Amino acid sequence: MRNLWSAHAFTLHYGFFHLGYLAFLVAEHSVHVPLEVIALAACGLGFLFSQRRTFDVQHAADVRGRPNLGALMFLPYLRIIPMHLGVIFAGEFAGGAASLVIFVILKTFADLGLDHADRRMAEKAVGGPRS
Repeated sequence: MRNLWSAHAFTLHYGFFHLGYLAFLVAEHSVHVPLEVIALAACGLGFLFSQRRTFDVQHAADVRGRPNLGALMFLPYLRIIPMHLGVIFAGEFAGGAASLVIFVILKTFADLGLDHADRRMAEKAVGGPRS
């Protein structure tokens, strides 16, 4: 029961961070051109489809082993750091190409680090490397 409460608390807390980012993005960057709406929808769909396979693999590893709940709930916060820095420093670079490049670099390193840690936890949980 404690784990279920922890999972719900994590979902709300982490979700509110992203709701705040969404509010910031909507307030600061309006979308007017239909092509931009289509591009955003395509990015969203691409994300959903690409993450479905990743979710299936991670979930199967979690079911086979005994994942560390603390690590599972802490690691995603590494993705919050580039988002915070992007929001804080977006004005410094006037939201131009420099801020986008810096954000993409930070986000890529955070995602690679999280993926590496996630894979190591899954391998440890099932007793060896997975394919």
